[in-house]
Amino acid sequence: MGERRAFPRLPLPVPVGFERVGDDTLVAGTTRDISLGGLRATTPMVLPEGAHATVVLELSSGPPIVAVVEVLSQTILIEDVSIETRCRFVSISAEDRMRLAAELRGVQGESGRRSR
Repeated sequence: MGERRAFPRLPLPVPVGFERVGDDTLVAGTTRDISLGGLRATTPMVLPEGAHATVVLELSSGPPIVAVVEVLSQTILIEDVSIETRCRFVSISAEDRMRLAAELRGVQGESGRRSR
């Protein structure tokens, strides 16, 4: 049986910072896609599966979105010497969730207009 997502993932490359809980090191990356349930990003550093991290997403407008994620898996990408990190949101404020939903609706609207 195939994987079923609660939320559709949309391509939205934005700067993202990861700070592992209990560690002051900030790791910069770029998202590949985002949903209301989580994100996939490329980073230069390994984050252990199951680790929790604070993420800061720099959207196109407004203040950054801050959330806590759990690392689900990582894959080393040879072609661009980086690591693809898949995460699920564990904690995100209602306000940031609404802002993210609005941003994703905009992306979805843009991709719908391009495919016509």
